Amino acid sequence: IQTKERQEYLYFTSPYGRAPVVIITSQNTKKNVSWNDLKGLRVAVVAGYAAEKYVHEHADGLFEIVTVPNIAQGVHDVSFGKVDALVENLTVVSYFINREGLSNLRVAGNTDYVYEWRIGVSKKYPILYDIIQKALESIPPQELEAAQKHWVSPNTPKTLSPDTIRLLALIALFILLLILGLSLITFILKRRLNEKVINLNR
Repeated sequence: IQTKERQEYLYFTSPYGRAPVVIITSQNTKKNVSWNDLKGLRVAVVAGYAAEKYVHEHADGLFEIVTVPNIAQGVHDVSFGKVDALVENLTVVSYFINREGLSNLRVAGNTDYVYEWRIGVSKKYPILYDIIQKALESIPPQELEAAQKHWVSPNTPKTLSPDTIRLLALIALFILLLILGLSLITFILKRRLNEKVINLNR
């Protein structure tokens, strides 16, 4: 996730996916939930994630914030009543709800915070950044949208769909480009080092 702090040492590509941050509760909560509806309740958030800072900014003493080590723990705690709600992005939380088979959970409310996934590249490697950015730009928008819809859906099927296969192929492409980019950078740096050694010897 792009932040002001990370922008000081990373280049960020254009976003390849977006997901709203939502409020997850048990099915016992029938109505739509806003921040005010969480007054006096225990609200879980994953420690160290971008959503944690966001939740702290909006708690304002209304509810108790409970940090959990990961999303899997968070959805389990809501499912078994250890906390009353979990605040996290819809894409990832939907995956864990389906993976754990927790059918008693629901999206009870929306927030005004949206995750934008980008690839961060150290500012030491501008060439690598350009390679990855061009690779992203070459992917048709409808392909990225189809892959995202697959993961955002709360009823994601367990089997691998064509969208999933395409998404995995994109990930493999990114990894390949990353390796190629690092190899290119290593080659260039090594060549420059050799040139400097030769000049020093002369």
